[in-house]
Amino acid sequence: MASKKIPPEAIVKLRQKLEGQAQNSSERRILIQETANLYGVSEDTIYRRLRERKSVQAERRINYDQPRVMPKTTLERYCEVIAALKVRTSNKKGRHLSTSRAIRLLEEEGINTPDGYLQAPQGLLKKSTVNRYLKKWGYDRNTLLRQPPAVRFQANEWLMHFLVHYNSRPHRSEPHSRIEDWVAHLPKSGVQSMCSWERFCTFAREPEKRRVGIDARITVDGVFYEVEPDLAGEKVVLWWGLFDKELYVEHQETRYGPYHPVGNPIPLNRYRSFKKTLTQKRADRIEVLAKKLALPQSTVGVAKLPVISENVIPFPVQSFIDPDPFGELFFANTIAAKKAIVEELVKPLAKLTPEQMAAVNSILETTLNKQEVMSQIRAYFRCSAEEE
Repeated sequence: MASKKIPPEAIVKLRQKLEGQAQNSSERRILIQETANLYGVSEDTIYRRLRERKSVQAERRINYDQPRVMPKTTLERYCEVIAALKVRTSNKKGRHLSTSRAIRLLEEEGINTPDGYLQAPQGLLKKSTVNRYLKKWGYDRNTLLRQPPAVRFQANEWLMHFLVHYNSRPHRSEPHSRIEDWVAHLPKSGVQSMCSWERFCTFAREPEKRRVGIDARITVDGVFYEVEPDLAGEKVVLWWGLFDKELYVEHQETRYGPYHPVGNPIPLNRYRSFKKTLTQKRADRIEVLAKKLALPQSTVGVAKLPVISENVIPFPVQSFIDPDPFGELFFANTIAAKKAIVEELVKPLAKLTPEQMAAVNSILETTLNKQEVMSQIRAYFRCSAEEE
């Protein structure tokens, strides 16, 4: 026999009637008995339904959670630009332009985007509405998970103008400008030029004393590095790269390496990467848009500072002499170069065709520079794969 159901609205009405009655009131008991008799259930069933405290869900409008002041595509475009403005104005501490200021900038001045000039109507965008849809559509900072450097509108250009203007001011104790005083006291040999950032990253390393295992391996956070067999059981100095994952080992003033992780985890660039998620694609799109945004020239204004010209002050410069302490620029010999080529191709040289082997030997006879050798090897085998 099917159980009898009591409509939810009947329980709601009964609860409203009982709210004004005392717990031991006879009228309370009469109301419960009448309801039980009306729907053909026991009093225990009525008490049990009253304890459930189920609320009646209100009906929602058809266009619930959809923007009503403008089309969804238009509001989403405004949200993209506002999110890009926040990324563009973010600094290293995570501070950025507020939503209110971004809306006011978009309404009063407008923004030059890759698709053209964009300006929102006055008073149409509200802070609460924009913040809600930024979070809903994944344009808020926590969802994008971006930590961009401090990039300001025309920051580099303005900084250069400021430095030129500052150095052209009079010296505090000499009868000439600051820049003239600096040039007058330059050494005859000239200033020392710096190496490139990429080159600096290769030899910026931190030492650490460790003992190599009897299996000629060193374990760091579960990652294995296999070094020279002669170093098994020896105390060595590890040179960790601050900006790369390569490891060099020093023992009795002799340096070995570079060494890469062996076993797990799987080395990079050997297997197919995961497909980008929608959040990652959205973050990339916002990052690209942030780099291309620009304020109208009327808003930025023009600074009345001296114009920068090239080679204003010629002075001698000493070329940077690369010490190459870890032997990273050139292979020690052709055997070391061929080992690196095998790791790059993930294929033994014995499986190469005679023509391919001849090309490898020709490249190694020309140069042993690591960058030149690997770039020529990649270009050659890429062309061979396309021809096949």
